[in-house]
Amino acid sequence: MAISMSLQTPNETIFPSRFTYNSEIWTTVKLCGEGTFSKCFQMRNKHGRNLAVKAYKQGGKYDSGFHNEVEMLSLVKMNLKSSPVSYIVNYIDIFTVSGAKGILMEYLGCNLKELFIKHEMKGFSLYLVKKIIHDLLSAAIYLEEVGIVHGDIKPSNILWNMNSECFQLIDFSISFKSKLRSSFDQPLQSPGYQAPEVLEWNRNIRKGNSFHDGEDYSVCLDTSIDVWSIGCVLLYLSTGQQLYSVEHALQLPLMCTNCESTCGPCLHSLRATHLITSNRNELQNWNIKNLTYIISGFLQCHPAHRSRPSSVLKDSFLVASEMLQASITDLLLLPTRVLRLLNMFDRSDSEDIEDIELDIQDECERFGELVSVRTSTKINDGHNVYIEYMDAEDCCKAQSSLTGRYFDNRCVVATFFPWQQFQDNNFY
Repeated sequence: MAISMSLQTPNETIFPSRFTYNSEIWTTVKLCGEGTFSKCFQMRNKHGRNLAVKAYKQGGKYDSGFHNEVEMLSLVKMNLKSSPVSYIVNYIDIFTVSGAKGILMEYLGCNLKELFIKHEMKGFSLYLVKKIIHDLLSAAIYLEEVGIVHGDIKPSNILWNMNSECFQLIDFSISFKSKLRSSFDQPLQSPGYQAPEVLEWNRNIRKGNSFHDGEDYSVCLDTSIDVWSIGCVLLYLSTGQQLYSVEHALQLPLMCTNCESTCGPCLHSLRATHLITSNRNELQNWNIKNLTYIISGFLQCHPAHRSRPSSVLKDSFLVASEMLQASITDLLLLPTRVLRLLNMFDRSDSEDIEDIELDIQDECERFGELVSVRTSTKINDGHNVYIEYMDAEDCCKAQSSLTGRYFDNRCVVATFFPWQQFQDNNFY
């Protein structure tokens, strides 16, 4: 696609203040985040639709990061055509203008770090815990199938996609093909999420050692380093703590004393177990036990001893048949395509229900195209109305605008609602 841009250049990052894409003008809304290689901006057109632009800094190593990410995302996109749901961010296009390089991507919602803070650093609901584990493991399984190591899985690189209602991995700037060396000798993974073998790799990089394909090197980096990071992410979300402080983690040996002497369980998994059991959140005891088993299985010194995502995804804890309900906090913080309006009428309105539903539908259509509208009767004789939008961004506008307003002398309480449970008529 042809892209034209008006550009500024602060701090060696090309800032896309506006550009034309698909014959529409997109303007900058805000800076979403900044990393070692780039800055990411939210862009919006006149219709209120959003895109994300990842603008790379200028310079040799940044160019390498750009080309590396494009290669990895292209490989992902090529192999995802037959998949109904992607757990990897969808990249749309690339641009190069006056030496500036960037990637256009689907705009996503909050990341896991932000979500955890919004939860006031408290434990997530069982519904959300299972959702996060499922989506992260699904992403890891896919990357393993195509032979890609992400290399920097952490809460801020895991974002919520409001339309597909799943968490997606972003930032493939230092990703690489499994069992191959980093193409630009880049230190891997972020502090607090680094596997022992990555710590060894990074120590050698800092010493000035360079490793390339075919060289004899004792550390083989493959998808198991992502498994370690996933374990660290789940531990953080379960306890609010990292496995080790950054200072302590940097001093960790390649093997703990137990694994080196094969005289007992891995000390890392034992520490994870201690942190989880001593920081009990709202999960029941049996859920704590299952969660501990999953997380400790990821945090093993030896890469070959770490649990495989494909096996864990079949664990009874994750495939239990009971239908879980999202908490009220989940329904307020995770946008979807379905809007839930609470207690909009009761039995005394029975003769006017159809008229009330039509009035609600007319009001909701002001924010975007509707797919369907459904009503449920709660045990307490209140009625909830569920409105399915074609696009989640329209649903967000409706939720923000309608909350707190009065309808037929009732204060409107609007939340989001999981689309699949809406489809299954599993209302609550």
